[in-house]
Amino acid sequence: MKKFIVMILTICTLGTTVFASALPNSIREYKENNNSYMVKKYEVIEGTENEFERELVTKFKDGFKMYELDNISKSGGTAIISKEETQIKIVETDSDKIEDVVPLFPSEIEYLEDDEFYGKLVLDTSSIVTTKVSDGSYYKKYNIIDRVEFRNYSKNDMDKIPKTRVKNGITMNLVSVDWKVQNTEMVGNSQVPVSYIAIANYKGIGSQKVEGEKKYTSSATYTGTIEKTEINPIEYEVTYIKVADYTILVIVSGVMFVIGVILIIAGLVQNISSKNKKRKTNINNTRRVY
Repeated sequence: MKKFIVMILTICTLGTTVFASALPNSIREYKENNNSYMVKKYEVIEGTENEFERELVTKFKDGFKMYELDNISKSGGTAIISKEETQIKIVETDSDKIEDVVPLFPSEIEYLEDDEFYGKLVLDTSSIVTTKVSDGSYYKKYNIIDRVEFRNYSKNDMDKIPKTRVKNGITMNLVSVDWKVQNTEMVGNSQVPVSYIAIANYKGIGSQKVEGEKKYTSSATYTGTIEKTEINPIEYEVTYIKVADYTILVIVSGVMFVIGVILIIAGLVQNISSKNKKRKTNINNTRRVY
């Protein structure tokens, strides 16, 4: 009986014991291979992990169930995220010779397209491609003028003068005609023109090819690894395994305690009743003597 009482007191003590720890963000329970587990998740400020692990409880109770530490997993915290990056740079050149083109490209460039990522990209000289965009020549236009005389015209007759003329492969158009008297005759007392010279003025537009410097564009590929620092909270997942369950024992002990109390009360009532009967008997005996 004494052992049973000691066990009951132990269970009652377990029911009032509290283990201190950081408050978890979430708690879940599950069963696996006939074992019961409780998983608690915590978020911890970076730099305080050692303190957290020192203060982490290895045993705790949940009601009348006892749990012990089974496993700890850690994730998150500051991380370096990296990825490969490729960029193409284009420059204008006056030459298509590789020895002239390579010095136009820096050996490495800073990655500047994203504020979060940083790093340097290195020139891949084997990727340089040069393309001619202009051969450097162009055509210069100029005006060409020609004056042609047509003789022995009998009168100022424009229909007889050619409206176009070709010279050195260039077609020119008639723009004006100047007339001069070629021969005259005396008619009465006056000199009368009998033939004319037509001076035709022609104009056209010619073009001439002018040689200049050739133009090229060269492209090159830069490759490298860029990085960014990502700050995340440190997450702990702490798993406990159930090692004892006193629920049934507590219920049984509670029932037995109630029964015991009832028996004690019944005993007390019976004892009081017996004393009352004995007192009445003594009183009755005293009366008979007198």
